[in-house]
Amino acid sequence: MKTVTPDDVIGRVEKGLLIAGRWRPATAGATFAVYDPATGRTLCEVADATPDDGATALDAAHAAQADWAAVPPRHRAGILRCAHDLLLERVEEFPSGRPGPANTAEPAQ
Repeated sequence: MKTVTPDDVIGRVEKGLLIAGRWRPATAGATFAVYDPATGRTLCEVADATPDDGATALDAAHAAQADWAAVPPRHRAGILRCAHDLLLERVEEFPSGRPGPANTAEPAQ
């Protein structure tokens, strides 16, 4: 089994804005650095959204809401469960073995 490094994972992550189901750069084209809090090393650059990007994302979410609400609750739950399962399948790809914010911090005792 190939060892997956943090850089491998970071390289596969989109760096743009997901708006209306499509990845895109920020309107102004600006980016900002994401740092590893443990080392201070720059991990990557990601899109720096403008207020217009935020408004566009909000409009897209509002437009999609009626269709999402029309999906039966059990089906919506299945979609969310599937997303959960996909994350768990790839948990070894996260440096600490935990996805999300817990990835960079130890659990509180």
